[in-house]
Amino acid sequence: MVPADKCALIVPLDVEPQSLAAFRARHILTPAVSLPAHVTLRVPLPPLHLLDTEGLSDWAGRVRGFDFELSATERFEGAGVIYLVPDPAQRFRELALELTALYPDPPSPFSEPVMHVTAAEGHPVDQLSRIERELLVEVAADLPIRARAEEVRLYEKSEGTWYLRQRYPFA
Repeated sequence: MVPADKCALIVPLDVEPQSLAAFRARHILTPAVSLPAHVTLRVPLPPLHLLDTEGLSDWAGRVRGFDFELSATERFEGAGVIYLVPDPAQRFRELALELTALYPDPPSPFSEPVMHVTAAEGHPVDQLSRIERELLVEVAADLPIRARAEEVRLYEKSEGTWYLRQRYPFA
């Protein structure tokens, strides 16, 4: 769980199929529903007023955009999450590690980040199989989802909702 009033860096899908957007709107039962479909690179971050946004802009300007696909599903059972796996995931991991070096505090609660695009969140474990089947049926015509990482976005969570604060385009 992300502490209140913290920031996150995400890479949004450049194009989100309507089928996935509709599914996420119904099945994300947490404040994350206020975010677009994305891969999280770094969360939590210091509060916005403490961030070195110039350093972030410089970093993003050195990152080359890249293509990826979403087709396979996985779960974080304990969190009631079903997600789509980005392929290749390694490039996202590399970016996440670079951002952790740039922003080491606060430390991430995750020892090894799992790159993913959340499709459903906040559900009891006994409902996950049914929801995963629904996901695969509802987005089947759009799989694999082909996307491009073109920017990182800075979001701030305030009073239970995530707000876009800045976009940093990749090179």
